[in-house]
Amino acid sequence: MSIRLIINDTEINLNKGSYKEVPKVKETRNETEAGTTHRDILRTGINHLEISMNADETEKAFFDACANASTLSVQFWSESARDMITRTMFLDPESYTADLFAVNGGHRFYTVSFTLEEF
Repeated sequence: MSIRLIINDTEINLNKGSYKEVPKVKETRNETEAGTTHRDILRTGINHLEISMNADETEKAFFDACANASTLSVQFWSESARDMITRTMFLDPESYTADLFAVNGGHRFYTVSFTLEEF
C-alpha cells in the first residue's frame, strides 16, 4: 500500500518522504491558589504525525499556508486502526522547516519537515 496523506482535500505526494504516527498522552494541569495541582483532562492516543519530504515551490507554498492555518482536516493511514482516518489537526509552526536544497532550471526544491498535532 502506498503512503497516503491528505490535508484539506489535497493529497500530498510522499514518494520521496515519510510520516511517522506517534500516539501521545495530553494532560491539562493547573495549580490552584493553595498550591495544589488540579488535573482537568487526561487524553490518551492523541495523534501526532512527524512528516519529512522533498517539495517543489508549489508544495512549499501550500505548507506555508498550512503553517498559518488555525485548523486542518487531515486524512492518513493509521496502523492502529488499519484504515484511513480523518482528524482535525494543526501544523505546529515551531516544527516547520523548509530548507532549499536545489535549484534546477529555474525551479527550487526544498527539504520540508513539520509535525501535525491533533486537537
